[in-house]
Amino acid sequence: MKRANTVIAALFLLILALMLALTVLSVPKIGGAIRADWQAREEGSSASWLIKASFAADHAESALNDALDRPHVFIEIYGAVQRITGRRLCADTTPDTSVTRLRNGTLTFCGLGNAYIDPTDNALGTAAFAASMEEAGIPFLAVVAPEKIPAGTKPLPAAVEEFGNEIGDAYLAVLAEQGVASFDLRPAFNGREDYSALFFRTDHHWKPEGAFFACGVLMDELAERYGFAVNEEALAEKNWERTVYEDWFLGSQGKRVGRSYAGLDDFTVYTPRFDTSLRYTIPERELEQRGTFNEALCFPDRVAGRNLYYGNPYTYYSGGDWAKAVMVNENNPGGLRIVLIRDSFSCALAPFLALQCGELTTIDLRYYKGDLTGELTAMEPDAVILLYCTSTTRLENMFSFS
Repeated sequence: MKRANTVIAALFLLILALMLALTVLSVPKIGGAIRADWQAREEGSSASWLIKASFAADHAESALNDALDRPHVFIEIYGAVQRITGRRLCADTTPDTSVTRLRNGTLTFCGLGNAYIDPTDNALGTAAFAASMEEAGIPFLAVVAPEKIPAGTKPLPAAVEEFGNEIGDAYLAVLAEQGVASFDLRPAFNGREDYSALFFRTDHHWKPEGAFFACGVLMDELAERYGFAVNEEALAEKNWERTVYEDWFLGSQGKRVGRSYAGLDDFTVYTPRFDTSLRYTIPERELEQRGTFNEALCFPDRVAGRNLYYGNPYTYYSGGDWAKAVMVNENNPGGLRIVLIRDSFSCALAPFLALQCGELTTIDLRYYKGDLTGELTAMEPDAVILLYCTSTTRLENMFSFS
């Protein structure tokens, strides 16, 4: 115990010394920031000396924070200390942003005081929306994505609780009571020995490998439930080239504790070995991309260089979260027209699903502001699919279908 305390004390002193050194080295930059801000406010300004000094001080504080944090050295030191001292819970300002290391070494957002979120109201909202789709004659299916923590396992420290699977179970139970068609992806994932390998170590999302697998499971369900045709060629792993960018991704959880705590993730780019021709339209960005799978639906700039703290390779697929986007498969005119109501898990899934469709429209309720029921009724798609990870998506902010 004494030895451990000595190590911690030494690390603490080292951190203080490093902070002091970085502060001293930042003095020229801070001084320049104060002078620049003061001069800018001197020109044509009638503000008092005190107000100008206050603005300059604010600018100096911002410059100091930027100088110290630019290499994210303190995050890395913090993570290294937590790792050396064997801490599995890295507390943050709230349980939602606290990071806990699971027994297999991967990370999750979960801390002391993590609360169970009752999904009943959201399930009832989903049921009401499903009823509006039924009235319009449009098949509706609510799909629950898998959690990073497999159901029935306890990989967390003893004092930490996590309720992702319980929330998913409760959500599906209410949908069943309301007679809403639903599908649970979790059993298919639970049946795989490489479950954890389908999720990033440092992020809450599934990997492209997980999204690819989920697309196959979902299409099998749609074929059985609605008789939809399946493009088997696009679901066969052998028909895809996989390029792995090693140690390329520091996810949202890893960014809070640094790569020194849990390492880095590899990132996989899928490229079809078969002919593809697609068009991708994102109205809010006034963007249209055409070409092959990778040219139209993917964003190569997201993996063009490794940028651990400011980059997000996960958005290589789909480009990010958009209020509405449309993927048209020009090799399948007259194919399925599906609307996918989605969260960020579908960034990686949507491009694979688009190859099963003639037209795939994605809608993210966090950003969509239109009359969804009216728009979908006018579109008359072959199916509306809602796919969410019920714990990582803040349900109370998602299920607003007005």
